[in-house]
Amino acid sequence: MVNKMSNEDQYLKYLDGLKKLSSENYSQAKSYTNLIMIAGYASYFAALNYCKPYLPLNLFLWSILFMSLSITLFVAHEIYGMISTTIALRKFQNALSDEKNYIQELEEYNKAAHKEKNRVGRIWSYHLYPTLLFAIIGLVLFLAPLASRLLCEICKNKP
Repeated sequence: MVNKMSNEDQYLKYLDGLKKLSSENYSQAKSYTNLIMIAGYASYFAALNYCKPYLPLNLFLWSILFMSLSITLFVAHEIYGMISTTIALRKFQNALSDEKNYIQELEEYNKAAHKEKNRVGRIWSYHLYPTLLFAIIGLVLFLAPLASRLLCEICKNKP
């Protein structure tokens, strides 16, 4: 006997698949973004340390201020994510401990986890843009005087 799914069941299954795909894509994108951000911050501070003698003090300090704001937003979101994940794992463990209703509890947990992941993703988009903006401003304040000095040196050495 062939089990036919109703259109509503097919739609719900399709919707569930889209939710899982969206969640996986968000996780991969966030991991990649975190890697790029951390590498960028490390590179910035290494270069800043090396180039400090060539930068005017006021631009050096402004650059550090903007990059520090960027890092603060980035770390604040990561801490929020850690707390959110810890709470979700605790709820998952509680769902597993209810021996009588664990299937229903797991289904409810799964729904809540999807909602929470979507909420964290929305919050990340609000943090990401100012984080990037502050980082770009800090980087421009760092690179502009170096580029200016380099151009001056090139112009001096022209035959």
